[in-house]
Amino acid sequence: KAMINNKAENSTFICICKANFGGENCSVRNQLCIDEYCSSKSLCKPDYQGFQKGNRFPYCLCLLNRFGNRCEIEYDQCLSNPCQNNGLCFPKSNPNDFICLCNDSYYGDKCQFNKPKVQLNITKTVNHIGSVIQYFKIESISLELILVDQRIFHTLPTMLRYINDGKTLSDMILIKLYFSYNDIQSNIYLLSLHIKETTILGTTEVTEKSQCVSILALISNYSPFQYHYLCRNNTNLTCFYDESYICICEEDHSRVECFGYNHNFDLCSNCLSGGRCLRGNQFKLNDFICLCPPCYSGSNCQFNSNSFSFTLDQLFFIDLTAIKFKRTLCLLIIISALLFIIALLNNTFSFVTFRRQNCLCNGVGQYLFCMSIINQICVGFFAVRLIHLSLTISGIYSHPMIDKIFCKILSYLLNCSIRIAYWLASLVTIERIYSTVYR
Repeated sequence: KAMINNKAENSTFICICKANFGGENCSVRNQLCIDEYCSSKSLCKPDYQGFQKGNRFPYCLCLLNRFGNRCEIEYDQCLSNPCQNNGLCFPKSNPNDFICLCNDSYYGDKCQFNKPKVQLNITKTVNHIGSVIQYFKIESISLELILVDQRIFHTLPTMLRYINDGKTLSDMILIKLYFSYNDIQSNIYLLSLHIKETTILGTTEVTEKSQCVSILALISNYSPFQYHYLCRNNTNLTCFYDESYICICEEDHSRVECFGYNHNFDLCSNCLSGGRCLRGNQFKLNDFICLCPPCYSGSNCQFNSNSFSFTLDQLFFIDLTAIKFKRTLCLLIIISALLFIIALLNNTFSFVTFRRQNCLCNGVGQYLFCMSIINQICVGFFAVRLIHLSLTISGIYSHPMIDKIFCKILSYLLNCSIRIAYWLASLVTIERIYSTVYR
């Protein structure tokens, strides 16, 4: 390759030659290089050695694991397998140097040290639809809880495993459980409090004993100066929280220690249809889950099992989420009961009337007899669906499995029964027209 120094007529240049070639114009093919003066896969440069040492032997550019004047000496630093605990060894340019790539459980120059790890078997927990596990370091001066890691699950795993990249484990582990998509406050549980530990192995339970209660459940007009007395006067109290702190009682309940806590670490706004968004890792935008309202599903609550029709939950949602929702709830339950009773009386009379033999002799009587049964079933489905929506939207009662059954199966049965009633009414009309025209 020519390198032009200037653009004058007597300009000079120098050629940088490929392997095995030399001379001023790279036109000379060196015989020593052809005869494999340098070991295989190394580069042979005919003139470089002469420029440096005043001789005409080629200069050999060696591979990473070879050295010597002719790259004939092979040395692999990793042959002795210096990396422990199944670490991967990679040689460096210096013949005596290597680097170890450790797996997730070990660290060190030779992967010789165990990383701090948590392994807890959770034998018992309370029913929930969403959970957040938070790992904190305690700032020694301000006593602020610094979030190290955060993980989210729809259902809390029975075996909790966590490996820390630092030399010590997280000082505190909290679990937040959500029982409904519209919970005003999460339910916080203290899972572990160990300062500067390297390993935590054991069995635990997530029950009322480990729950941190709200300060408002203990005292209405509170002041931080009263927090010590709360622990002294309640020996069953493990921890509690207010708007800014998580407070933990001493084992002997003589005093309390409070740590600065941000309740919004797990909140996000990626869910549609009023679903609650729970965030996992703070640095991963797609690490979140949605707790969807009844009859909604999908990763972002984007699917509605009621399709695109005008639904009951859309009709009463605003009233049932208002402050005075109890009045609307009672009204809906009363209306549902009245509709069911009135329909029961009407359909019972229809059933008794059209079950007579003289009515069943023609198609119209048979259709009306079937309609009396289908209509009552349809009204029953409607009443149950309306009461279920009222209870779930207002937050009085909600269960994931029951909600799924009522939203999908009950809505399907309600639509089917309505359409069957329509078809029967259409058949009655068709037969009456036929009888009028042709008889």
